[in-house]
Amino acid sequence: NACHKIMNNAFMNKFVGTLEGETETDEMYIPVGEKGTKQTKRKPRKRGLKLRGRGTWDKDKPPIVGTFQRGGLAVFHVVRNMFEKAVMQIGWFANGKKYTDDFSSYNCWGFTHDHQTVNHSAYQYAIGDIHTNGIEGRFQDLRHWLNTFKGVCKKNLYLFVGLFEFNFNHRWLKPMDKFMVLMGYLSVM
Repeated sequence: NACHKIMNNAFMNKFVGTLEGETETDEMYIPVGEKGTKQTKRKPRKRGLKLRGRGTWDKDKPPIVGTFQRGGLAVFHVVRNMFEKAVMQIGWFANGKKYTDDFSSYNCWGFTHDHQTVNHSAYQYAIGDIHTNGIEGRFQDLRHWLNTFKGVCKKNLYLFVGLFEFNFNHRWLKPMDKFMVLMGYLSVM
């Protein structure tokens, strides 16, 4: 399928450098399922996925962790859960100040980076320059972008997120130039 090939190439050529300066990190949970696959062994889901608590891969609500360099690039990762081990593996690529909310899994960075938090549960959303509003805006863009597909299979979610990341990080290019960059990736492979 040509669409999957383009999305795969966008994912394979995603940003792999180090974000510098001030970065914001947060997570979002998106309801996905097994769209497009035959399911004979599980019961049908209840409408709306009204499960309480943080989402996980197994609950069909995988976390997407995003890091946004203020005024620059963004990096997104689809992870299976939000335990410290998963967060630690994706936190290495940002140098400089890190701003997050007070979710306990982000505390693993407190010892290796300049890490400052805001407490959303106490209705604290910004303290001067300490906020996560930039990455929240990118997540809003991602959520609207994913909604245009009318459902995404969780096994392919990383491809859709990778294509969104590619589009965001190449946002200064005209649409045809973005396409030519992707076609350049295709011809190399």
